[in-house]
Amino acid sequence: MPTKEMTTIASRALATYFLAWMLSEITYVPALAYSFFHDVSRAGAFNTYAYYSNHNAISLSFLAVRICVLFLVTRWLYGGGETVHSFLLGSLGVKDRSTE
Repeated sequence: MPTKEMTTIASRALATYFLAWMLSEITYVPALAYSFFHDVSRAGAFNTYAYYSNHNAISLSFLAVRICVLFLVTRWLYGGGETVHSFLLGSLGVKDRSTE
């Protein structure tokens, strides 16, 4: 099997893994959003729930960034190409000899 096909299969397998990871991270969004809006609505004049709303805002924003990064990595890996090929092979310097 040519090296190009092997790296394509490996990159598609990694893309599937990252896609599953991204979809599992998306399941946490409703709970964090509910918790964030619940604490924001309870904040009074003394802002006693500011810690919880700030914590939830930070958690929600990091989750959104993580989901976006996982999506971009999944898209990059699924697309394949020379950059993915060189990334997966690293500094091995393996040439595809099946076309010779």
